[in-house]
Amino acid sequence: MGFGIGFAFAMLSLLGLTIETYRALDGLIAVQNQPLHLALSEDQAFLTFKAVLLAYVVAHPEITGAIPLDALGLETSVSTALKDAGAYVSTEGATVTVQSWAEMSPVTILKTITRARGDLSIGSSQGTTWTTPLVGTMGSLPTPIATGHVVSVVTFNKGSF
Repeated sequence: MGFGIGFAFAMLSLLGLTIETYRALDGLIAVQNQPLHLALSEDQAFLTFKAVLLAYVVAHPEITGAIPLDALGLETSVSTALKDAGAYVSTEGATVTVQSWAEMSPVTILKTITRARGDLSIGSSQGTTWTTPLVGTMGSLPTPIATGHVVSVVTFNKGSF
């Protein structure tokens, strides 16, 4: 009988320590009141930027010229990952050309193209022209940008996008 009382006392002591431990840890737990912003890689950020830009141009069909990035409402993780990024829209008749760019290493440009499954609208700026690894020289850029930046040039007819 002495063993049973000793065992019960030991179990109650352990239970008391466990409760005290949980109370101490409870004070260390912080409630997350804001959404988490995960860091995006440069290639993911550029593809997101490109998609948001195209949606913006479709929603604002009369827009032309440089588009400020803050007008696009990019998430913090996207704008943080983009360096020296910009956007430009030009129109000629019913044809709309959307150009986007950002500073990026050649290796990351290749990762971006790979992630986009070989999208031929993505390449590398040569200043006033641009190239892709698969096709080579793609032609003139609507607006010149720094050599070596990743660039995307998308052309479509108004109302067909």
